Amino acid sequence: MLNLLYCLDQNYNLQTINSIMSFLKNINESINIYIIHENPESFEEYLQKIEKEEKINKIKIKKFNKKVISITQIYLIDMSQLQLIFAYTSKIIWKKTLIT
Repeated sequence: MLNLLYCLDQNYNLQTINSIMSFLKNINESINIYIIHENPESFEEYLQKIEKEEKINKIKIKKFNKKVISITQIYLIDMSQLQLIFAYTSKIIWKKTLIT
């Protein structure tokens, strides 16, 4: 089983769905898809296109929440939105709240 993790905002919806479709076309195993999204509602129409795919075992989408990241204000000022998402992802994975 392959696990895929995507971190994005609405500007990358199309690229993400194309990536997922490419995986589905080119693999011979089931996949779990985890998505951390700044605006999950903007991805709903794309999810509807893939949720019935046989190779998808599980799809979970979670809203990105800056408040969960416990780092100093100085770092927050210097970090881009993408860097914040990666920091958030690391925290979620280490606490195993995304995968359960």
